[in-house]
Amino acid sequence: MLKDNGPRIDGWLKNARDGNKIFLDGYTSGRGTVVIENANRQRKTARRMRVTIVKKEHNGMIYYVQTVKLYQ
Repeated sequence: MLKDNGPRIDGWLKNARDGNKIFLDGYTSGRGTVVIENANRQRKTARRMRVTIVKKEHNGMIYYVQTVKLYQ
């Protein structure tokens, strides 16, 4: 996901201030991603994901991935 959206992230980083966020939506490859439904606790393969990136220095990096949400 990050590699596919590299140019978009680079463009965002040029003008983003510390603490700004970007949300990236995409599809998973279907291998090894699992969603557990809250209602019946059944495991299902995740098909979509949303990644939240924050521009703030962490461990020497200029931004970090805050959350990754998987959806069916």
